[in-house]
Amino acid sequence: MSAILQAKQPLSSSDFVEDIFTVFELRFRNLWVDSFGGLSRSEVKKCWQSDLEDLTPRELKRGIDASKALEYPPTLGKFRNLCKPPIDYEAMFKHAITQLRLREEAKDRWANPAVYWAATKMAYRDWE
Repeated sequence: MSAILQAKQPLSSSDFVEDIFTVFELRFRNLWVDSFGGLSRSEVKKCWQSDLEDLTPRELKRGIDASKALEYPPTLGKFRNLCKPPIDYEAMFKHAITQLRLREEAKDRWANPAVYWAATKMAYRDWE
């Protein structure tokens, strides 16, 4: 996973897809290759390259890390979901409430800048 872990310069999609395929080949062995359904590795790689090129190295690493818990290799769609999990709005709302209370004592630690800005705008009625 050299390209993803050491991404200080822009990556080409072929760099990160090659790393993903190598990790999955080691992790899932024949199950990974069998999941190609008779297509060649290069054909499958080309499809993954095209469909993952909009993801950042950080998101791709999140997907690879999350796949450690899987018993079977992920499909392309499943892997994208591992890279960019859906937003849990209820959890974000609870986090905002907790952090706003802690903010009064200067002990707040925000998980996401967008949640901070939205919460402080609403809480302090700082409408512009």
